[in-house]
Amino acid sequence: EKANEYLESLPLSESLRVLVEMGENEQKQLLTLLPDEDAAALIEQLPESQAAQLIAQLPAGEAAAIIDAMHSDEQADVIALLDPAAAEAILEEMDPAEATDVRRRVEFPRDTAGGLMITEFLCYQDHLRVDDVLNDLRDNAERYAAYDVQYAYVVSKEQRLIGVLRLRDLLLSSRQTLIASVMIRQPLWVYAKT
Repeated sequence: EKANEYLESLPLSESLRVLVEMGENEQKQLLTLLPDEDAAALIEQLPESQAAQLIAQLPAGEAAAIIDAMHSDEQADVIALLDPAAAEAILEEMDPAEATDVRRRVEFPRDTAGGLMITEFLCYQDHLRVDDVLNDLRDNAERYAAYDVQYAYVVSKEQRLIGVLRLRDLLLSSRQTLIASVMIRQPLWVYAKT
């Protein structure tokens, strides 16, 4: 608790400096003392090679808990830099659905859309009203809290992308308005291998 309180009292850049200046054993001990979400947030701020080095120092179970708490795009980047045996040991300890998602994303080269993408996003069918979306956001607030989104995808009944809904437009629209009428139509998109 004291270590966590201390780090939270510092600006992020100072917390990173403290972590980087520690010895290997101290880093390992600190990361295992912090709540997984806080350790993940700290590791995500490091250059990927340093993040991978820190994760590699940890036992697979502890590393898996931290990787589970990271954003999806960061997970794949760190796992891809690990020794294949260490990466597999961590993936085996992760939540199975999360591990499957990471394995899929690691297959994409890092400089492609698939290598850069995140998998946490909001998506709604075009027949819904603003009120439906707002209710979903409230009902799932805890789950969506970690999502770093400014818009939601709007899809057809067949799950084809047809628009993008800025959260700003959502909040400023009448509750009975169809989201299809406030979405940005025909958004630009690319294939995952682009």
